[in-house]
Amino acid sequence: MNKVLHIANWYPNSANLLEALFVREHFRALDPHAEQNNLVHLQFVASNTLWRRSSSSMEDGSESVIIHTFLAKSWKLNELLTYWILSKILRKKLASTSYDVICFHIAYPLCRYMGRLKREFHVPMCIVEHWTAYHLNFNLPAGAKSLNPIRQIFSHNIPIITVSKALADDINHFSSLDFPSYVVPNVVNDEVFDIVEGAKKEQISFFMVNYWRPIKNPMIIIQAFESLLDRFPGAKLTIGGYGPLYSQMNDYVQSKKLEHAISFLGEMSKEEIAAEMNKATAFVHSSSYETFSVVTAEALMCGTPVVVQDLPAIAEFVDNSNGILVQGYEIKTWVKALEKLISQRDKYDPVAIRTSVKNKFSKKAVGQEFAKVLAEIREGYVRS
Repeated sequence: MNKVLHIANWYPNSANLLEALFVREHFRALDPHAEQNNLVHLQFVASNTLWRRSSSSMEDGSESVIIHTFLAKSWKLNELLTYWILSKILRKKLASTSYDVICFHIAYPLCRYMGRLKREFHVPMCIVEHWTAYHLNFNLPAGAKSLNPIRQIFSHNIPIITVSKALADDINHFSSLDFPSYVVPNVVNDEVFDIVEGAKKEQISFFMVNYWRPIKNPMIIIQAFESLLDRFPGAKLTIGGYGPLYSQMNDYVQSKKLEHAISFLGEMSKEEIAAEMNKATAFVHSSSYETFSVVTAEALMCGTPVVVQDLPAIAEFVDNSNGILVQGYEIKTWVKALEKLISQRDKYDPVAIRTSVKNKFSKKAVGQEFAKVLAEIREGYVRS
């Protein structure tokens, strides 16, 4: 693969250095495999301003174009404005460089007018998708007519690259359309998330971390762990992260006088998370839905077994060799799963666990797979 142009609606920028880091990791994983690997971040921000455009370069090969305007408060105008500016950017970029493929990261709103983009720019194109919104019908009734323009994005036979097969199935179900699809998983930093020899302790301990909102179901694990203490009174649960449910979680622990067993670390860096994952007997995660679950893969990269909800995306890389998949959301089911992990914790091989996920999710592995998929898309391209 020689020259690749990425267009992203979400990307780390001067206003938010942590926004959509997963897009940056996909983009950068391709660096060793492309003669030219460039990205343009295009985003409209609804504001009270008439029109304020800011352009910046955050790093080599990428540039950011953010436009603040009150017009973006209308989703229809936002779609049209995105297409208008995107078309101008593509004309300028393609006039100076003959790109082999264009990757749109996150279909909506960038690809709302995909039919026009195909007719105007005769270059192989693909969509790289991470978004959970398809599973949730964008929080609208399944039959809502307002979803039809988004569904139509997938009617143009554009190849879709998703971070899991489960997400591809969700998009297929959402759109009721067939399209060429490939899986290129998220990148897990195998330098930060590594095995630290001697970090684990004899004491039974569990670790969980996330942005705590209802879909992550943290209270299930907290209550299951509370019951587990009857049998294992010396066990510990460490909770990292923050979010809308953080106060509720903390209040519950205090009301039950569980501070001796459950501790909160708040917002954490990746390095701090990796350190806690290394200390833990197991990582625990009870989400209602995931398109991939980076935190689960990060734990496995540390060689730490997991006790996680049996979701299609997670079941693509978690099995009996590296953890336990929990079916259902009943407290007693989770208690049994935690007890099972404790009873068989010595059977897990940290090096084997890490090696398996490193071969799938390291920057090197993902970059190779991404390059392979883009080469296949380019070779199969038929000009319409």
